[in-house]
Amino acid sequence: MNTHKAVMALKQAGFEEAQAEAVVNTMGEALGGNVATKADLTEVRAVLEADMVAVKADIEQLRLTTQADLAAVKADIEQLRSETKADLAAVRADMETLRADMAEQFTALYKQLWIMAVGIVGLTVTLVKLIP
Repeated sequence: MNTHKAVMALKQAGFEEAQAEAVVNTMGEALGGNVATKADLTEVRAVLEADMVAVKADIEQLRLTTQADLAAVKADIEQLRSETKADLAAVRADMETLRADMAEQFTALYKQLWIMAVGIVGLTVTLVKLIP
């Protein structure tokens, strides 16, 4: 605030010089701590711009970190998918082997039953011959 200019304006409005100076000094003290100057605003703007640059850098770093984390998760998922496919293929192969083994066992059992049936028929024939 230009105090000399303010005193002159008050004097032209009819104030005496002492009154004009007292009003200007009182107003200057009242407003002195509460009025921002251009320098204050420039300083605040510089601080805010620096903060914005720091926030933008933090956001960019977070974006890059998140991208890297997502890539790692995707790689883990792909590895699990491959491992699961391999495990399923192994289980299928084991099931086929088990099916083949069961078929062989069934065939062997069936042969044994036929041999036993033939033996029973043979015994029956022999017993029938022995009966008078």
